[in-house]
Amino acid sequence: TESHVPQINTPSHSVFKYFRELIYENGFKANIPIEVIDKIDYLGLLIWYLDDGHLGRPKSGLKSNGRPQQTYPHITAKGYNENDLLNVCNRINVNLGINSYLRTTKHRDGFNKLICFNKDKIKLFSIWNRLSNDLKLPSCMHYKLDNSLKEL
Repeated sequence: TESHVPQINTPSHSVFKYFRELIYENGFKANIPIEVIDKIDYLGLLIWYLDDGHLGRPKSGLKSNGRPQQTYPHITAKGYNENDLLNVCNRINVNLGINSYLRTTKHRDGFNKLICFNKDKIKLFSIWNRLSNDLKLPSCMHYKLDNSLKEL
């Protein structure tokens, strides 16, 4: 017998199709055009972080010795061109006045690229928490924002 799994389809806004065609080649992340990089603001960075970001620590929040580990926002950007990611870091550092950098780590059979914001986490989380409150971010996404910095 055939099993029927219900599906929900929602239309995509044309702006997403436009950006998808700029960034993806043959269905894979490929490049980040400079005109896109120049438009990244705190909201754009928050959206990217909520999609591909993490707190830069194990889910337990603990180091291997059992002590609490600090949280630092990272955006995983494995599929993107390294030069484009360096441009992203340089542009947002200038445009937003923050200190991001690109880190490459060994991951399974290859390498992972991470945009890191260690030095500016208080500033970022403060702005991101304000934006998430203004936008009424669903509570299921709050785990990505450092709760200890929520009241800044």
